Amino acid sequence: MNVFRAKMIVYVIAAFGGGVVGAIVAFQLLRIQPAAAFSVINWTAYPLVIVVIGGSASIEGPIIGAVIYFAMLQT
Repeated sequence: MNVFRAKMIVYVIAAFGGGVVGAIVAFQLLRIQPAAAFSVINWTAYPLVIVVIGGSASIEGPIIGAVIYFAMLQT
């Protein structure tokens, strides 16, 4: 298989996936503004809090931290 062709296919699939996720995030935020989409709190502080709650020593830690974090948000 041609290496260039394989890299191009992977790039196109990754770009498509990123575009779909970006569209979903934009729909979730209900407004499209740079401050809403690229907020430091949304993309750095929340994941760090989730990892601290659950622990980073295993794969299950961040998953448990996310469940606890979102459960605390609901109450």
